Amino acid sequence: CSLVSVNAQAFDSYGHGQELTQSPVCWNCATDYAQVLNALLADPAHSFRLRDQLAYVFWTREKTDFSLNMLSDPQPEEVRALLSAPYKGKQASLDDGNRFYALALSGSGGRVVIRDWLETTVANAKSNLADYFAALDLVDQEGQSGDPLPLFTYEQHRCLLGAIVPNKGSDRWKHLPPNLAASVVRAALNGSPMPQTLLYRAVARARSEQGLTRPRAALMKLCLLRSAHNKEELNLTADLNPNLQDPAYLCGRLLAILENVQYAAIPGAKATLVDRYYGTASSAPASVFGNLIRQAQAHLSKLRKTNEGAHYRLQQALEGVVGQLGDFPRTLTLTDQAKFGLGYYQQRAADRAAAVEAKARKAAKADNAVTEGGDDNV
Repeated sequence: CSLVSVNAQAFDSYGHGQELTQSPVCWNCATDYAQVLNALLADPAHSFRLRDQLAYVFWTREKTDFSLNMLSDPQPEEVRALLSAPYKGKQASLDDGNRFYALALSGSGGRVVIRDWLETTVANAKSNLADYFAALDLVDQEGQSGDPLPLFTYEQHRCLLGAIVPNKGSDRWKHLPPNLAASVVRAALNGSPMPQTLLYRAVARARSEQGLTRPRAALMKLCLLRSAHNKEELNLTADLNPNLQDPAYLCGRLLAILENVQYAAIPGAKATLVDRYYGTASSAPASVFGNLIRQAQAHLSKLRKTNEGAHYRLQQALEGVVGQLGDFPRTLTLTDQAKFGLGYYQQRAADRAAAVEAKARKAAKADNAVTEGGDDNV
């Protein structure tokens, strides 16, 4: 591929022909930058790729152990060290004066297209990446602490950019614009707000697929915390925040509780209310929640007769959220839909963690009873 080329008269100007005199670069300089660029692209320590859409190359003026590859392959120990460095007096070791350079490239019609260019310091890049990973921190679907999420892997369900492309189709990655991927990397490195298109795509995929994966929920949290329009202090945590009284967040929590009520009353149900109502509930809560709560009361009446403990627990959870809500919002903005999704995901994860913990306590109690009974027999 050519980085500089002229192949039509439309590009001629000021009397220059197609012999590249419009962009005068000497032969030695062109040879140098081409060889260096190829060397960087071939070196995993100085490059990573987002499938065929985008290639990033990066380097520093002075030698350093810092690598941008933690975006595509974040190791838990590496991210923990990055997050804890400012709090352990290691800020001085962050290479304040060492320059960091990153170049985003893609191909188009036999040419190399420069998608982005970033120049900063290693210290700034590390600091901004620490903020980026902190904003992405989110429990897994079982409510447990999860590993850092990569920006891209070939396992679509595990990566952030995979969360905003369709999950079916042989060529689903064509739906990812190279400029959007480059904008996300730039925002992560320089601390700027995430592109609004990223939030729009995450919310749209959640509505389309009627649910949330961990990468998609993490993207919503990241965009909410790194938004150019965010003028409120959102206390978004890695797990459920029961003190957050935002109406959209509470509506998302409520949907997860109603789903839990249905599961408890109708075990093994093939289609849940989330499969049918997530899109409407996340955009126009007032139009569906009244009906969903009436259905839940019928399920709770059944549970009162068959599983009194579950009935009491779910009734308390339902009343706790509805009591904070007041009136249901008629419509939710894009930002509010992201809060809704995050509330739904975190409530569901918290419920699963509580169920696992209750099961473990029950098993431990049974083991203790057996042990004590065995001692008595002896």
